[in-house]
Amino acid sequence: MTEHLRYEVITCPDCNSKQVGEVCSTFVWNSYVHECTGCEYIIMESEWVADSFKTEYKVWQAAEFVTADGMPPAQVQEEKYIGLFRVDHKHQLKAMVKRLGYIYKDCYIEEQEPF
Repeated sequence: MTEHLRYEVITCPDCNSKQVGEVCSTFVWNSYVHECTGCEYIIMESEWVADSFKTEYKVWQAAEFVTADGMPPAQVQEEKYIGLFRVDHKHQLKAMVKRLGYIYKDCYIEEQEPF
């Protein structure tokens, strides 16, 4: 079963903090479950309220590898798909990518057509 990740800015119904929620999309259904980083409240699908957004971006990260024969490191680019991000402004995208532990400047960004 193939899974696709999408990231949305959501608001916790318990403490009203805004944060990044991960939506896992499969061919069967989407999974909307997130633990609030502020109060540890579990946000379920029925409470999931995504902020409105204007643009979607697909994001990939480049991976670096070294040669196995002990030679000096060779930079080989291989893309790792991170996910689909829905944001109002591109600076929000940078903050979301950073919160997930990726380095924004090492990412490839592709703006998607509005659906």
